[in-house]
Amino acid sequence: GGRGGAGGGCGGSVADAFCSTGDGSTVLSDGTPSVAVDAIHSGWISEIAGATWIWDEAEESDPELTQTHTFVREFSLPENIKVERALLEISADNTWQARFNGELIAADYTGGTFRWSSTWWVPAAGGDNRLEVAVTNTGVPGATAQRNPGGLLYCVTVTYTEEACEESVWYADVDGDGIG
Repeated sequence: GGRGGAGGGCGGSVADAFCSTGDGSTVLSDGTPSVAVDAIHSGWISEIAGATWIWDEAEESDPELTQTHTFVREFSLPENIKVERALLEISADNTWQARFNGELIAADYTGGTFRWSSTWWVPAAGGDNRLEVAVTNTGVPGATAQRNPGGLLYCVTVTYTEEACEESVWYADVDGDGIG
């Protein structure tokens, strides 16, 4: 994940983003790392800043077979935070269901979400968090990996402030007695 925002620490918001990148930070439910997809379909016009299309392998090995894969992304946030907003932006080929910390938060059963991305509220909190996305790629008889690839594209962005924030106040020694 990446960290950004308006200052962090006291008085500022921090935004952490956890995105599909193909670097192994998102794994399949059996622990196998996901990889960046090589076979990008021309219909996949959805883009999410900081995210890369991923799947269980670089190219769908059996595009004629309907397959469901569950992808898992675990991440931790500082314990003492106040979440201002947490959003999941997601696109997949074909249908998908997203669970966050065990709770079903979003789904799309239309099979066309690779053309756009959807944004959903996420119940993120300080400490450990877990996103699970089950994606079903519908098999097409006679298809090639280029005609019927499987893919997931997502980013969870959590914006928060520190709840417990102590600021030190320093006073100048204006009278020269060594005490500020």
